[in-house]
Amino acid sequence: MVATLGLAVASPAWAKEPGAQRKQRDLIGGEETRGAPPGFHAEQRPRYGLIIGGAATVGVGGLMVLTGLRQRAELAANTTPQAPGSGGEFFILFGGAAMVVGVPLLAYGLLSPRDVYVRDSVATLSLGISATRGGALGRMAFAF
Repeated sequence: MVATLGLAVASPAWAKEPGAQRKQRDLIGGEETRGAPPGFHAEQRPRYGLIIGGAATVGVGGLMVLTGLRQRAELAANTTPQAPGSGGEFFILFGGAAMVVGVPLLAYGLLSPRDVYVRDSVATLSLGISATRGGALGRMAFAF
């Protein structure tokens, strides 16, 4: 790092030596280590990908089933009975299939949190009042 007029100018990432130590990650998967590494603590977090994917799939499937049932009811009320396959069966079939896929995704995402190790970081805030200037002075530092 080069200091110029009190400002620190960092060198670009590509300019570092090949053997330079990389910055440690802030989040490590629970299956990568046998215990919490120094400077990390264990947490359990939900599986957001499965929750979002399962909820979206169940929602779209439910809307398809409702659309198929509505189409079938409108057709039955307005006309005489038709041949099979003419009253929203497509929406009912594929909406039901989407719900069959989405419910296990959503349930697994909600019921099985994943274990991760998160870096211990402490934020400190120091505030002081300046009697000479009549204002507030502050400094915030993060210890990693």
